[in-house]
Amino acid sequence: MEELAILLEARAPDLNRHRFWRVRIDRDLFGCWNARVTFGRIGGAGRTLRYDFEDQDEARAFVRKGLKRRQGAPRRCGVAYRLVEASGNAEDLLSREIWAPACEPPTPSRPALPPSGPKPGALLSPALAPTLWDWLRARSKSGS
Repeated sequence: MEELAILLEARAPDLNRHRFWRVRIDRDLFGCWNARVTFGRIGGAGRTLRYDFEDQDEARAFVRKGLKRRQGAPRRCGVAYRLVEASGNAEDLLSREIWAPACEPPTPSRPALPPSGPKPGALLSPALAPTLWDWLRARSKSGS
């Protein structure tokens, strides 16, 4: 029974993108080949879909198609998927030039956005009406 497993991750904290894509191919008890694809946000359970195939070649073609789709992620969502782990049977599907391991630092796909929010040292004014704010301040000074 030949099993195949691949895990890819796409991480871009500055863009708030943390995605994973996991595929696993194996045979069930009846001898049918199936693929389980799990995808979603890193840290969550994700969504799992199951596909059945007549033979191993069909299942591997399905994985090849999914990997090709993941290669287009920088165009679609601005961050590339990186190889995190793969079984030994997946080597012929994975090209080291394309699927760089996740331990390598990612190349920035977009320039970093300036930080949002107040500037350092800026005074924050409350969102309350001035009269109510003045009343609260006076009340806190009086100790009641």
